[in-house]
Amino acid sequence: MGLTDRDGLYGAVRWALACRTAGISPVLGVDLVMEETTPAARPTGSATVRRTPAHGGTWIDEDRPRVLLLATNATGWASLCRLVSAAHMGEHTERGRPWLTWAVLREHHEGVVALLSADSEVGRLIATQRAHRAAAAARPWRAIFGPRLGIAVTSHRTASRHRHATATAAAMLGWARQEQLPVVLTNAVRYLQPAGARVADVLDSARRLVPLASRHITPDNGEAFVKDAQQMAQVADEIATAAGERDGRRLLADTQRLAEHCALDPTVDLGLGEVFVPELDVLLRRPVPV
Repeated sequence: MGLTDRDGLYGAVRWALACRTAGISPVLGVDLVMEETTPAARPTGSATVRRTPAHGGTWIDEDRPRVLLLATNATGWASLCRLVSAAHMGEHTERGRPWLTWAVLREHHEGVVALLSADSEVGRLIATQRAHRAAAAARPWRAIFGPRLGIAVTSHRTASRHRHATATAAAMLGWARQEQLPVVLTNAVRYLQPAGARVADVLDSARRLVPLASRHITPDNGEAFVKDAQQMAQVADEIATAAGERDGRRLLADTQRLAEHCALDPTVDLGLGEVFVPELDVLLRRPVPV
């Protein structure tokens, strides 16, 4: 099972320990805002002026494209830690608005797999019927990650224009097949059971500082829960069929292959249970008071 916290690795250690206790291989990643390659990635009519809470605005820019980054080994885990630090502490970053630059990503991508979801620049171009621009937006990703780049599709069975609609997922799947990019199935989980959707709506309202009935809040339909294997297989079939494929077996096989590739060992890859001290060269550079 995978955990990709938004903007950080906040639950990584607890997740790895819980997975180890349950006999499950943990997959760890992060969902980060990424520098755009072109302003065309923003949805038409997106606000460019930072609004204030008094006017129904928010400190969080929901229109910025995002990327899912997964660690494949100890090197990848170290890269994720460096990327998260750079996103929050870089000279380009405002407090509370972390995002990655291309320069930082080029420096720290070893051992990392990148997945472009519906929230990515590529995904948004495809969802808004601008797929002819998606190849150009994907070009810098290919240059950095090569075979470690993939597309993540999600369906919450929502209306056709929603980023988690089956139609959007099918369009991304079809585009990825043309571009010869691997595709994996995700579910963008937000709660354990479908009943948690109402809590998610309240949290969205609080995060955006707008009333629950505001036009800025799209009611959650309860599909972002932890689905079992059979339920995910059904979603895969729906997406694949909508994309013109016979069923979702290829999509599920590719997803399992990536999961196995990214499965981490909490002891070997994360060093849990080990004692760490600064490197010797760091200690030698600092005079020790006597």
